[in-house]
Amino acid sequence: AILNVLRNEIPGGFRTGCFGDMPSTWLTFSCSDKEHLNDGSLLTDALTKVDELDPEAKLLRAIGVNCCNLKNVKALTEVIVEHILEPGVPTRDIVLYPNSGEEWDAHNETWLEGTGTTAPDDFAQGVMATVRNIQKRIQQQRGSAKVPSIIIGGCCRTTPETTAAIRRCIDTMQGQTE
Repeated sequence: AILNVLRNEIPGGFRTGCFGDMPSTWLTFSCSDKEHLNDGSLLTDALTKVDELDPEAKLLRAIGVNCCNLKNVKALTEVIVEHILEPGVPTRDIVLYPNSGEEWDAHNETWLEGTGTTAPDDFAQGVMATVRNIQKRIQQQRGSAKVPSIIIGGCCRTTPETTAAIRRCIDTMQGQTE
């Protein structure tokens, strides 16, 4: 639905490829498990639909997952990477914005302690393990020159300390590759 709205609402827009100064756009999916969106549909079906509506990646420069449990992110990004590696599928950057994975107790209106990855360093390590997995998988198939950018962050129940821990991991990783 989002792509259809953007295609039809951009003046002179999507059909002619005339975006002017329109910034790059991301589309992320909230997922309930390792393969389904929150509405129950398959992530693979959503990715296929994105490519049908934007086959040259002119509108959507990045796709990914957000507000989903960190423990599911590795499997979800494997679905995205496998899709990107299919012949004829455009390479888009990848977005990862998982939540802490804590469970919400609606009856008591509180988060259940111990149900997620709340320690900032543990969260950052989990995200970075996924980043390394993405890079390794794409490099195996296409070589290092073809690895898309990976945009990372945190969603619900992450904190500025979490973001700082991710930054430290990135700095460490970059120091190891230089």
